[in-house]
Amino acid sequence: MIWLGTDHRSRDWPRRYPNLVWFHRCAVLKYALLFQVCIMFFILVSGAAAETQTDVLFGFDNFQIHEPTAPGGKKTNYSFTGSNPHWSIAQWDIPGGKLSPFNLKQTGDTSEFDASAPEAAVRIIEAPASTLVILRQDGTVLPCSQTDGAPRESDLFIGSDLKPDQFERVSLAQLKALIQKAKISAVPGDAKVSKGCSANKGSAIISIVMADLAVQPHQTFFYQMAVGLVCREEQGSQPCGKPHNEITYFSKKNPFGVGDYLPLLGVPFISGSKLTDIDVNLLPRLKMAIGEGPPALDHDLSHWRIGGVYAGQLVWGDVTLQTGWQDYQLIAITP
Repeated sequence: MIWLGTDHRSRDWPRRYPNLVWFHRCAVLKYALLFQVCIMFFILVSGAAAETQTDVLFGFDNFQIHEPTAPGGKKTNYSFTGSNPHWSIAQWDIPGGKLSPFNLKQTGDTSEFDASAPEAAVRIIEAPASTLVILRQDGTVLPCSQTDGAPRESDLFIGSDLKPDQFERVSLAQLKALIQKAKISAVPGDAKVSKGCSANKGSAIISIVMADLAVQPHQTFFYQMAVGLVCREEQGSQPCGKPHNEITYFSKKNPFGVGDYLPLLGVPFISGSKLTDIDVNLLPRLKMAIGEGPPALDHDLSHWRIGGVYAGQLVWGDVTLQTGWQDYQLIAITP
């Protein structure tokens, strides 16, 4: 019995009933700990719920082919996989002739679109579950050099603009994270021809185009990350063993450009025909590239907006390269 009131026995109960004291203290401690855990869980859930995650790109389907060149730099298109396309195939510096219009092959509920040129080919496989884009380049049919003697670069890209209003909404200073997701494959081919080019290499890349309209003249910043490499070393050609341990600014004037490398994020280069998932936060790399950029570059992160994306491949000299692309997303996370 526990005595109540002012009787001295009510003040003496801790000494008389030590087991009851121990039980009481344990119960208080248990509920205090439970209360703290609940508060921490509430804070975590509230913080997660407050985040906004937005894929700033359109769905990875419906493509069009850009003309290699257009008067005044205006983009014009000549072949489509469907109505209202938001993704494009870009072909740069392919002197053997532009890609053919798409040829459609229908097998059940799967549509296969093929376009080809002597040095490039595109295959788009649209299935109910997903769309796979396969790009292929053959540098052996291209000249080794440009007219000034520099190695000739040939590019084959897929690209997309942003969803409406995303440009105005997203700035680097406002972002908490910028997650690049995709399934990618990169397969070097067996180039049997050798023209003695000084550079024989290629890369698979992902890229974000940043725009700064707060300064005059406006600035553009191309962020490229190599996710796969191919290199062929021959006598007299550039060596293949160059380390990729830091970013490289390939343009230090407007439009600016930087090259980054997937292994610098702790992820190995992609190699092989199997599609490999990547899921990386590019925001720290972008902030570093702009913050530590050339003096002429505007370093104010609040001025920079995401203007678009592209991905694909580049080749120089006597190499072949085939890449696959699926489920391409760029997710902006804001607090």
